[in-house]
Amino acid sequence: MKSTSKTKEIQTNSSSNLLVLGATGQVGKLVANNLRRSEANFSVGTRRKANLEELTDRFGASRFIDLDDPRTFDQALKGITGIFLITGYTVDMLVQSKSLIDAAKRNGVNHIVHLGAFTRDHDAYATVFAWHQMIETYLRDSGIAWTNLHPNMFMQSFLSVWSLKGGEYSAYTSKAIGFTALEDVAEAAAVILMEGPEKHNGKDYWFSADALTPHQVAETLTAATGRKFTAAVRKAEGFQNDAAQPGSAFEPAYAKGGFELFRQVEDGRMAYIGSVRDDTKKLLGREPLLLNGWAKLHANELLEAAGMAAPPATEVAPNDGIPSTLASFVKANNDRDADSVTACFSKDAVVYDDGQIMRGAEEIRQWIAELFRKFQYVVAPTNVRELTNGAILTATITGNFPGARVSLDYNCRTLGGKIEVMVIQPTPVAK
Repeated sequence: MKSTSKTKEIQTNSSSNLLVLGATGQVGKLVANNLRRSEANFSVGTRRKANLEELTDRFGASRFIDLDDPRTFDQALKGITGIFLITGYTVDMLVQSKSLIDAAKRNGVNHIVHLGAFTRDHDAYATVFAWHQMIETYLRDSGIAWTNLHPNMFMQSFLSVWSLKGGEYSAYTSKAIGFTALEDVAEAAAVILMEGPEKHNGKDYWFSADALTPHQVAETLTAATGRKFTAAVRKAEGFQNDAAQPGSAFEPAYAKGGFELFRQVEDGRMAYIGSVRDDTKKLLGREPLLLNGWAKLHANELLEAAGMAAPPATEVAPNDGIPSTLASFVKANNDRDADSVTACFSKDAVVYDDGQIMRGAEEIRQWIAELFRKFQYVVAPTNVRELTNGAILTATITGNFPGARVSLDYNCRTLGGKIEVMVIQPTPVAK
């Protein structure tokens, strides 16, 4: 059960019919979630026919498209006006992108939004960066309206690519790296798709909000999670070696590209990777997430990735009472009182709701008011786990939203009696 806060008025092209690729991955899924919240007209594409029904249930519409089989393109692109183009990180991305761009032109697609890399300097010779530049050059010459997104290192990489084992961040360069939050890029991509080529044709947008050295990263993760993180700087070759391990998702050419990237950052040829250049505020009307804020929202995931225990929790049955701030939050929701809900949060609080981020009291008030406008619902607490600096409230929500009933965890950090951070997620299913 989600809504959207209007920090920026989006001029949606009502005649658009969008196609989002990669919806089973992190980026495409968040782009699709943002489009769904904005009630845009879109489909998600998948190469797995078995996933079509599930994706239709989740997003409203799906289409079969196999990027390795251009014969599937014409049917998938019928009636489509705009595409979110993302491919896997293999050399196949070159022929996949070229073939899709050709098919898009043949089928009258008006706009392609391409997710590339942070190629701020045209002289970028790391493998994956060069691949993206080739795709962008072909797209620019295609005659189709285009928009290129250039993210620097995703903060989500701390949960997958980079090792945090035992609280030690393994970095492959001693120099600063620029970071961006996947949530910011996905929301921006959705806005660009909805506003269309009239506003965004021929534009390159950059996403690098926070540039930090390895030791600054460790200090930031420590402050955000309350657990000690350190940094160990390894040689660039370490990335290629780690990526070549059995079970790795990286093909050899991509692993080589990672090695080239970190080596060239270290020797200064790609020093711009450690710079800040960010268009989030231009596109969304708000400041981008910095690593400290992102890490607070993903603190439990970071600790799990590091194999570090989260702060101890104490189970409390709801009839034994719940922390007063959360009790006020539940009561205000059930009273449908947006001002009282907002009063439970600090003025600089952050709420994270399945990829949607509300920052500050005004955005939180708009978010909850929009929920009240769209849905009638009741919050019934079922469990509380008290933490050293907050609590996790589990509640059953029933109402007139799709599915009619859902169990949610409200993971809250409190400060001075107010909620500082709230992360709302579906309650994990017991195994």
